Amino acid sequence: MALKMMLDSLDGLSEQEAGHYVKKGDKYELQVEGAKTQGDLDRVQKALNDERNVSKDLKAKLNLFEGLDAEEVKKQLGRIPELETLAEAGGKKLDEKQVEAIVNARIAPLKTENTSLKTNLDQANAKVVAYEAEKRQNTINEGMRALASEFKASPDAYGTAISPLMLLANSICEVDAAGQLVIKEKSGLPGVEHGTLLKDAFPAIQKVYASCWPPSSGTGAPGSNNSPGGFTKNVFKENNMTARGQLLQTNKEEAERQFKASGLKTYWDTYQEKK
Repeated sequence: MALKMMLDSLDGLSEQEAGHYVKKGDKYELQVEGAKTQGDLDRVQKALNDERNVSKDLKAKLNLFEGLDAEEVKKQLGRIPELETLAEAGGKKLDEKQVEAIVNARIAPLKTENTSLKTNLDQANAKVVAYEAEKRQNTINEGMRALASEFKASPDAYGTAISPLMLLANSICEVDAAGQLVIKEKSGLPGVEHGTLLKDAFPAIQKVYASCWPPSSGTGAPGSNNSPGGFTKNVFKENNMTARGQLLQTNKEEAERQFKASGLKTYWDTYQEKK
């Protein structure tokens, strides 16, 4: 006797025959290796029919909007408050409040978008300002260090942010439109005009700030004010660049102490406070 693909009950089957069936739901299905059961096929067909019904319903609903532009429909839906106001007016002349309501309904989305754009613009501008300030500072620092090394200044004179030549750079230099380091107005350097390239101004810097170069270069020895044990004045409060350089060469700890006591701040300190 041939085995049926699906049975309601296993009654009447031998134990061996019953072993070929597996219960799925309220039916017993014949299991054949590599073959789909009738129950599997029925379930797939049911799922396919369900999807067809959903697709049919969706198509019927979309047919109602046939020929309409989606963006135009969206705009018209946004005018519902305005249309309701007009309907309430019933063809009568609109009063001031009704007109205002219509105008506000139309411009409300624009106001929201404008506020968002303004916030984004302000944030972008703040980032640009901070970036440009940092870029300018890096240009000044790197330019001064490179030239100080080229002109064989003492490493202590440009090694840190509070080294005399680095402080000098922030005092007398600016970055021009071409991205070059030039001398500001009223730099205090004798014979150096505004706009002179920093490199061309280095001979004057060597003369005025001779202490930033090793004694072997013939620029002279430190003054008595910076001799060990002879610190009677705060060279940072006096803004004496030559004395600062001499102090940094002879006693770094005293130089650091005087700098902190002077209340001066590096550019980096100022930049961090503004952030």
